[in-house]
Amino acid sequence: MRRAKPLKHPSPPCSQASGRKDDYALGRLLTMVFPRDVLNRLMWTEGESLAEAVIWYVHRGAPGDSLRIGGGAIRSLGRLFFETDEACIPYHRVLRIDYRGRTLFEKDERAKGLR
Repeated sequence: MRRAKPLKHPSPPCSQASGRKDDYALGRLLTMVFPRDVLNRLMWTEGESLAEAVIWYVHRGAPGDSLRIGGGAIRSLGRLFFETDEACIPYHRVLRIDYRGRTLFEKDERAKGLR
């Protein structure tokens, strides 16, 4: 019986990834930020408060196709969406999350002009 040859990995270890957009395509592990992770951190980390966050999300029909809500309006954080009194909003619709004057999450170029 023949033994399989070990696989060779051409990319450097994760700690050496350059941070370029093409790193993921090269098989390197990149640190990515997801809206659910940001909101969970604000909700559960001592000294931080979800109520101080401002979340912009895609809302079809609203001016500019986006709406802004305060973190205090969030009732629960689910696996695929967060829940407010009025709606369940999927995380993929979140455009930006600001907290204490800093932007913690920005999805793409649409999020840069939101005020």
